[in-house]
Amino acid sequence: MEKKIIEPKNYETAVKELNTIVQQIEESDLSLEKMIELYEKGKLLLAYCEKQLNRFEEKIEVINRKNQETF
Repeated sequence: MEKKIIEPKNYETAVKELNTIVQQIEESDLSLEKMIELYEKGKLLLAYCEKQLNRFEEKIEVINRKNQETF
């Protein structure tokens, strides 16, 4: 059965979830299956964060271009 992936509410939430996952993996005595599950979720969250950062960077570039054109 395939698990449904729930997208985080925002970038900050995704980063918090990633930090929690890293902490769980580092500090817990987890089964290999649980570690792989957390790793998979972490990879998805990381991809989401990268996508968001790229989107934010594009917005900043647009803002900077607009500001340069007005001066």
